[in-house]
Amino acid sequence: MSKYTLLMLEIGGIQDFVFQTNNLKVNVGASRLVRDISEKWVGAAIGGLKSNLLLSQAGEVVLQDLAIEISPDLDVEFIYLGGGNALMLFRDEAKAKTFTQQISLQILKETPDLSAHIARVNIDLKGEVFVHAFEALRRKLALRKQQPAPRMATPAQAVSAPCVFTGHAAAKLHELDEGAPSPISAAVERKIEAFASEKHAISENYTPDKAVLAQTNWGASSAAYVLDFEDFGTLDEASYIAIVHADGNGMGKRIQALKDGHETADKNRAYIQKLRTFSSSAADAANNALKATVLSLIECYDPAIDGWQRQEGVEPADRERLPLVERQPKSYWDNEAKSWVTLPVLPLRVVVAGGDDVT
Repeated sequence: MSKYTLLMLEIGGIQDFVFQTNNLKVNVGASRLVRDISEKWVGAAIGGLKSNLLLSQAGEVVLQDLAIEISPDLDVEFIYLGGGNALMLFRDEAKAKTFTQQISLQILKETPDLSAHIARVNIDLKGEVFVHAFEALRRKLALRKQQPAPRMATPAQAVSAPCVFTGHAAAKLHELDEGAPSPISAAVERKIEAFASEKHAISENYTPDKAVLAQTNWGASSAAYVLDFEDFGTLDEASYIAIVHADGNGMGKRIQALKDGHETADKNRAYIQKLRTFSSSAADAANNALKATVLSLIECYDPAIDGWQRQEGVEPADRERLPLVERQPKSYWDNEAKSWVTLPVLPLRVVVAGGDDVT
């Protein structure tokens, strides 16, 4: 059988979902939930179906180069997955419908403030052109996104306490930063719970290895990352932070350019492979850029002032150097050593990192 179902999933409202509050822990927890869609929920939604999706020991998504048309035991082929997006080939439409129901239900239950945009088309990989089916699918999804389902806030009673972050009806009291218990909504509670599993992560994807760190003045085998805005420190009486958002430029045009020379049915598999390679290379480029950023910041550290000197060639803003008032170490759980490790804090926090999108 050469008839398959091509399905595209896009998660909408990610920026609003992540930055709904100015509490860093809630922001990071929300980002963790978004990553869970790619790293956990999508895999769970396909159930027992055999696919080319694997998770590395570090929890990273790995897509095997398996072709569904020549792998009879493969039920689902992931073409790309990550950053709240997925493109999948199902062996039959019924399985695609079941997946749609399962992932939609999971998102509605766990992250109701996010929108799951899903569209699908059928394609004969032997007789039809994949490029044309993919373009039709993107148009179909674009129409779906222009006609979103109505959103309704959780109703509150006159006696309901508002969430301190969102103003929605509170579900429980939660102690925030060693203060008095404050009312929070169920959605914020889920973000805080997600942060608890993320806060002691070593961020191995972005931290230089020990050999590289040994060539710097960092003075430690790794680095801890900011868990709270106060961890950034202050300069005199000022407490400024910089928020940097980077997004791939012209990515849509680059994807469009991939179709050149592939608008015949015999080029379907080659085009699918190009899409997968492009998605993987874009994610790798973003990760490598983050690694370079972390290393650059570490190389600016000056132990003489216990702070950061600006790099040569970088124009100063207000100061020649950026010393932190406090550089207190933080503890985190080292999965490899199976013990708590105390490390100095690097004044950086990656909140969103998916695909070509970094904040």
